[in-house]
Amino acid sequence: MITLKAEKGEKVVIDGGNLKPNSDLIAILGNFIRIEGLTIQNSTGNGISIFGRGSRVHNIEIIDNVLEGNFSSGLIISCQSQQDPARDILVESNKIYKNSMMNILNSNKPSWSVALSAGIAKNVVFKKNKVYNNYGEGVGGFLSDGLTIEENEVFDNFSVNIYLDNTTNSIVKRNLVYSTNNTSFYRFNQPANGIQIANETYQNYKNSGMNNVIKNNIILGTSVGFYVANYQEGGGLINSFFIHNTICNSTRSAMVIDADKGHKNSVIANNIFQHKKDNSIAIISGDVSKIEFMNNLWSGIAPPEKAKSSGDKTGDPAFVNPIGFDPKGYKLKSNSKAKHAGSEKMNIDVDFGNQERKGKLDIGAWLVDG
Repeated sequence: MITLKAEKGEKVVIDGGNLKPNSDLIAILGNFIRIEGLTIQNSTGNGISIFGRGSRVHNIEIIDNVLEGNFSSGLIISCQSQQDPARDILVESNKIYKNSMMNILNSNKPSWSVALSAGIAKNVVFKKNKVYNNYGEGVGGFLSDGLTIEENEVFDNFSVNIYLDNTTNSIVKRNLVYSTNNTSFYRFNQPANGIQIANETYQNYKNSGMNNVIKNNIILGTSVGFYVANYQEGGGLINSFFIHNTICNSTRSAMVIDADKGHKNSVIANNIFQHKKDNSIAIISGDVSKIEFMNNLWSGIAPPEKAKSSGDKTGDPAFVNPIGFDPKGYKLKSNSKAKHAGSEKMNIDVDFGNQERKGKLDIGAWLVDG
């Protein structure tokens, strides 16, 4: 690896405050490159841009950096060729905040970028990053394949915290996603959605979302916990799984599924949906007969008929200490209704805390204590 790294014990800052507009601070156009331990701030474009065909741009690591105050994305991976996308990239243990400043500085033409973004890329891993207070989406992939988003802490971003847009064969697992009710990052007077799937329109490009797995995530206090959206291209939930997640205290609804003719071969199972009594716990429109609902625990209000199954549980999930945003507070007591109540059809290896799931499955992101 060619490594650009801060000397041990030193703080290295690359600041773009005096650059011309649309200037990226670090542009990576090659392979076997590592950027580690830097503070990259105040660019007039992107903090770090990784761009090019995968035959040239691959095997890149972005480790333990601070990406702050950049006009567009903190970090963006992109390419112009879907046949040869940028590939094999690891982004781990970075602190990414107050990016997409364009959304507050460009008042005449409001727009935004994704703070941590993979577009037209393959085999990208976003792991253990802290992504927050960004004026665009927090973490996202678009027109990408084989994206892994795992063990990140994502909160108080604008519009959507984790966004899969035209992604295939991707995994979103063991992330903590939440809103602290910081209204600076609200859209339509609501906090950002937790995890969202959609297919937007991109001129000359298409990669309709399918074969995605969202599992073992904890989503707290967002507008919609899990949103399957139909706008622009649409397409529905195809060959995808939303399993063993815990969603609590959403302000609009724990889950929204828009009407779409494309739903096919998908499963929503073994999740905890806890919601306030004054709102719908799930808003489901259109025909969802091609989405199988199994063994979910519904708390606070009854689910719509379209989301019910014979294996469902209702009532208090018996969280250990469901106050604040410590994920351990959303572990389950030994007397929880979620214990051994999950569908055995789900082949899932570990829980939120990386404990192996054995024998009868519990509902939710955590194994039941005891």
